Amino acid sequence: MKNRSYFILFIISFIYANTINYQINLFGLNVAKCTVNTSDTIIYNQKGIKIEYFVQSTNLMDWIFSVDNQYTTIINKNNYNILYYRKKSFQPNVKNDISTTVENGNIFYKDTNLKIDDNDYNIFSLLYIISLGVEKFEKDNFIVDREGKKYLGKLELTDFNTYKLDLDAINNKNFGAEEHTDIFSWALFLPGTRKTIKFDPEKNIISFCSFTKNFLKFSAKFKE
Repeated sequence: MKNRSYFILFIISFIYANTINYQINLFGLNVAKCTVNTSDTIIYNQKGIKIEYFVQSTNLMDWIFSVDNQYTTIINKNNYNILYYRKKSFQPNVKNDISTTVENGNIFYKDTNLKIDDNDYNIFSLLYIISLGVEKFEKDNFIVDREGKKYLGKLELTDFNTYKLDLDAINNKNFGAEEHTDIFSWALFLPGTRKTIKFDPEKNIISFCSFTKNFLKFSAKFKE
C-alpha cells in the first residue's frame, strides 16, 4: 500500500507539472541553469503544491566548481504551510542530503530536533507565493527556515513588481541540519546581502532575482 501511495503521488505530480527555466549568473557570467517544476500533489492526506528546483552548473563551470542540486518543497495548498522538504546537493567538498519527517503531526528535519513550524516559509515557498502576483504582498517579521536555521524576514514592495527582501539570523550559533550548506543557500543568507525579487503579474512567475554582497553577485533571470 505504501508503494502504491508513492506511485499515485508521482502520477498526480507528473500530470500537472508546470516548468520554467532560469539562467544563473555570477559576476555577469552564466554559471548554472535552474529548472523549476510546480505541480499539484497529495501528501499526508492533504492537498499540496510540489515545488522542485534543479540547479546544475554549466559546462564551463563544471571544470571550476561543479554543482548538481535538487530542492523539493511541498506546501499545503490552502495555507502554504511547509509539509515536506528534501535537498540533495553536490559541490566540491560539500554534499548535503537533508529531508524532513513527521512526528505527531509536526515536521522535523530527519535525525534532529529542528522543527518547521506552521507559518514558516523557506525561500522556495516564499518565491512561489510572490510569483502568484498578489499585489502588495508585504510582510514584516515572518520566519524563513533554511534547513533548520531560522531567519527573521521582511518583504517590502519597492516598485509595482519588485520586492526587497531582508533576512536576519535569529540565532547565529545554530547551523541548522548541516553546518555547511550549498553555495546558493550560503550566498542568499549571508548577512548584509541585498536581495531583490521581481515578479511578472501577467505570467505569474518570478522574472528576476539578485543577491549582492560587496563584489559577490548572483542573479537568476527567466528564460523564455
